[in-house]
Amino acid sequence: NSIVKCDPSTGIMPNSKTIIEGIENIRRCYVIDQRPIGRSQTSCPATYTGMMDRVRKLFANTPKAKELGLKAGNFSVNSKGGCRFCKGIGYKHYHVGWGNFIDVKCEKCEGYGFVPETMSVLLDGKSICDILNMSIDEATDFFENKDSQITKICKTLQRVGMGYMKLGQKTPTISGGESQRIKLAKELSKGKLATRCLYILDEPTT
Repeated sequence: NSIVKCDPSTGIMPNSKTIIEGIENIRRCYVIDQRPIGRSQTSCPATYTGMMDRVRKLFANTPKAKELGLKAGNFSVNSKGGCRFCKGIGYKHYHVGWGNFIDVKCEKCEGYGFVPETMSVLLDGKSICDILNMSIDEATDFFENKDSQITKICKTLQRVGMGYMKLGQKTPTISGGESQRIKLAKELSKGKLATRCLYILDEPTT
């Protein structure tokens, strides 16, 4: 599992007759593996790709949010907008004995993960939870004339076959192949920063 590096000045691999040409044209190298896209229970495609930051700002700029004094942080389950009872997860994890656990929908937020004040703010008739329950295909149409970067990321996700996935789908329910495609889309949506890059896919899917 050791990493063998070639001489950048010659492109020659040590103890090998293999020569790699054109490496001066590669700006960066990315390894796109199938590990989960997030470490927390509230991670999802919207947060991993950076779309959620922009979505929060859109909500914070609505007249209702300004009237209530809500900022972008109020539209995050990991911050002020998250349910205090379930920590924004949407359910409670209970131990029922003998090493067994059950998940029960949070009775305070009814499984939404947000406080009522946050839920009351609408963006073109949609709450923050409505947005997270949208599929990539639906979100592409919804944000078409609202935010160009969100639309760009959504269209890139569509191109790698992820149009069916919800923006707020929790990381534990996302397969390794799906995680890999989400990671690839995140990089490819960076525009000019994605050029002159080498992408190495671990067990690449179709």
